[in-house]
Amino acid sequence: MKKSLLIISLLLLIVSCQQKVTKSIIVINASELLEAAKNAQAGDDIVVKNGTYKDVEIVFQGEGTKENPITLKAETPGKVFIEGVSSLQIGG
Repeated sequence: MKKSLLIISLLLLIVSCQQKVTKSIIVINASELLEAAKNAQAGDDIVVKNGTYKDVEIVFQGEGTKENPITLKAETPGKVFIEGVSSLQIGG
């Protein structure tokens, strides 16, 4: 009985350790977006609130992993606009 309980506990521990860990960061303006991109960690999920972002230069240099990628996405697809003299560079 004790041996079965130990085996089940170990299996549950192994399965729970493989879960994806994410931290959702919601940005509402260009400065928050730049800060989030600069400090991105593996597993972070950066969500850009709907709106227009003008004259912003975003350098997104992250170190995600296959298991915990860094994602950058719009709150609603098609509702985030980067306009003016802007650029977006992505690397990792």
